[in-house]
Formats: sequence, C-alpha cells, structure tokens
Amino acid sequence: MHITSLGISSMQVDCQVTPDKITIIRPRHNFISMDDINNLDMWIGIMRNVGAQRIIYDLRHVRQINSMAIGLLMGLHAYLDAHDSRLILVNLNTNIKEMFLVSEFSLVFEIYDSVPDALTAMRS
Repeated sequence: MHITSLGISSMQVDCQVTPDKITIIRPRHNFISMDDINNLDMWIGIMRNVGAQRIIYDLRHVRQINSMAIGLLMGLHAYLDAHDSRLILVNLNTNIKEMFLVSEFSLVFEIYDSVPDALTAMRS
C-alpha cells in the first residue's frame, strides 16, 4: 500500500493520505494531549481545504484518553457526519475500548482492531 505522508514537524500527530484519499491520523504519544487536540483542530481545517472525507484515527500509541479528547473526537465525528463523511477509530487498547463500550461511545463511533480492517471497511 502506497501512502503519502503529510507532516508538520512541530505537530504531535502524524497524518497520512492513501492514494484513494483516506486520511490516517496517528498521535505520536501515549496520551492525547492538549497540543494534539489543538493540532487536530488544525488538521480538520487542512482536511476541509483538501476535501478529505474519510478519516481513520489510529490510537495504537494512546494508553489513556480524557474527556476533552473524547469531546474533540465527538466534534470531529459530528462535523464529518454533517458533511457526508466518515470517521473510524482503530487500535483502541483494552481500557479505552472498555470505556467506549460502557459509556456507549461505541454506538457513535465505528471501531476496528487494525488500520487494514478500517481501510477495507472504508473502501466497501
């Protein structure tokens, strides 16, 4: 799979775009920080400008998530949903996945175990 990487060195997230315009966002740290939240807002602006409509948020390195990060993900989901776009979360660790199940966020978000599974779902 060929992926083009978009990056700004000061950001705390990596962003890649596949040839079929699926955007994959990966936080670089084991938690989603305030910087990540601010940078994700910036990525939303960039995605809006380039027309990104399918986003995979890869939480493979994230070990904890706070209410502000969940709020941002909910806002991103709402924005994308209102624009006929799609957000998939992948690689949630056991604790985060359980929290999403208990809080019923799993009813709001599409959640997959891996990026390849999410890519397959996005493409179907």
